[in-house]
Amino acid sequence: MLRAVGAIIACIAAATQLTYIASAWWSFDPRVSCDRLPGWGEWLECLHGNSHAYVTTTEAAVVSWAIAIGALLLGRILAPYFSMLLPAAIVALFSLYLADLWRQSFVAYAPFGETTLKDALAFAETALPITLFFVGPIFGAWFLGIYRRYRPRRIDAEVFD
Repeated sequence: MLRAVGAIIACIAAATQLTYIASAWWSFDPRVSCDRLPGWGEWLECLHGNSHAYVTTTEAAVVSWAIAIGALLLGRILAPYFSMLLPAAIVALFSLYLADLWRQSFVAYAPFGETTLKDALAFAETALPITLFFVGPIFGAWFLGIYRRYRPRRIDAEVFD
């Protein structure tokens, strides 16, 4: 069961990340170029600008999968109570980010500081893909690591003795 859940979460997260990267790449304007800039600093600043959003999106995906590898290894090596510390820390940090996003982007524009159902749905529409993008790989890999630690042992018999 853990293997199926981990694989499904990881596949959904990968599909979300590929969709975001493809969308950012599709909206790239080829007339905006970072060629012929005199220094490395200016070139890197140009690549991390709004016109090259696919670069920062790809970097964020690589970082989330690198953390997911750490969660997979912790799930494989440590007991679930201790290996859960990394995914729990990521969830805590991400919850702080989402709370700040809620206060700055949705409550600030609500009439008289009251949120409506439309505001809550708009926030959910924003928060769910971001959560799948960043937290999905970590939990999918952690579930796969836990499965790998506690999977039933197979007896491999030699066919040709």
